Amino acid sequence: MFLHNIDSILDSPFSLAGTYDYELDVSSSKVPMINGGFLVFTPNTTDFQQIVDTVKEGDFRSGTGWKGLDVGWGYGGVGPQGLLAYHYNKEALLAGESMAKKRDLPGQMSEGIKSTRVESLDRSQFDVIDTHPLQEALGNGTAKVGDIRVFHFTGLCEKPWKCKRARSDVCKAMVDKWWELRNECATARGIKASERCKDGGSYMVLPGPETSARQVLVRSDGGVATKGD
Repeated sequence: MFLHNIDSILDSPFSLAGTYDYELDVSSSKVPMINGGFLVFTPNTTDFQQIVDTVKEGDFRSGTGWKGLDVGWGYGGVGPQGLLAYHYNKEALLAGESMAKKRDLPGQMSEGIKSTRVESLDRSQFDVIDTHPLQEALGNGTAKVGDIRVFHFTGLCEKPWKCKRARSDVCKAMVDKWWELRNECATARGIKASERCKDGGSYMVLPGPETSARQVLVRSDGGVATKGD
């Protein structure tokens, strides 16, 4: 969910802008994985082909990840989260560089790799995920809800259309904002927005060309059913 513009990173000199995910990291990694929820690329056909070739080669090793370079071993590491961390840092890793990992909330306090091609974004502003470290940073005032630019509904904060109770102040604020934006969307389309779903209830999709003839419900378990099912 975008809350503010991201102009500040669109002209980045780096090939990729994203957030390193410390919750998915393992202590032995030289670079944490990059969260796949929010990624800003500089299009490059050479990078694309090299990534495809790496996947086809499939040199992903138990305990050490891609090419045995201690990057990508962890949840989602065999996919984009580890693959991108490897690809855009491989020259630095092959040169023997590694990240001096420290706390990353608020801000990014780890000492970056000199030869990295990744712009490491502030996880309290971009691709923000409701985690216990984030709640701690918000609680002590070193991070602010108002500074969040892009929020990622995962972790301790479920997707609003799953109709789950918000379990933290930041989650409640973000879910409230999502419903506010949904109502704005409905108004802009000249339709009446359905009421906000309650904890454990069912979510009703906004009507559109593909749903105007029937009501579509998304149940709290993620299933979909037409009205009357």
